[in-house]
Amino acid sequence: RTVAAGALKTGAHVIVFDPARFKDWNDFAHCAELVDAANPAVLADGAARMMTIYHNRTAALAEAGARNIGEMARPPQRIVVVLCEFGAQCEQARADGVMGDIETPLLQLARKAAAAGIHLVLEDQAVERWPRALSANVAGTAIGRMPLYAAQACGFVARRGMTTETLERGQFWFGGQLLRTPHMQPELRALLASVPAPRRL
Repeated sequence: RTVAAGALKTGAHVIVFDPARFKDWNDFAHCAELVDAANPAVLADGAARMMTIYHNRTAALAEAGARNIGEMARPPQRIVVVLCEFGAQCEQARADGVMGDIETPLLQLARKAAAAGIHLVLEDQAVERWPRALSANVAGTAIGRMPLYAAQACGFVARRGMTTETLERGQFWFGGQLLRTPHMQPELRALLASVPAPRRL
């Protein structure tokens, strides 16, 4: 939610694929595109649509002679795609036989789409149920209540007795640094009050 709120405040379009009926995303209902992903086929369809957007943007970059959207005179809106409980979504997708339809486009997006202004946020407590190639193409972030082995896979290094259990609300580990943001829950409504409603992609 911290990342999604920050993305919205900087003008990005945020899409949240959530298999849990948006119980943690109610504050975003007016300003983000919320997609019910309880059925893995919905995520597969969404991944295919994001690939279409990526290909269209790549063509626009080539036409503009730009390497990334930051070099374009009139850049398109950045898109931040949040995939909630990603490991659980992968397990259900495998059971339903649609994992290939999800894995292939998401891997391409993770590898190449940032230059086109498309960014993935995969939310989970552990990465062992993720496709291996995909977990190798994302940067991990450690937050509290996360198994230590999973945090270490994200680069977390315990210092002076600090563990994931001792991280305070709003603290997280990213890129070898301990960072702090406001605790989102009490701040969200005020932060998002001025964010306009999204157009659906």
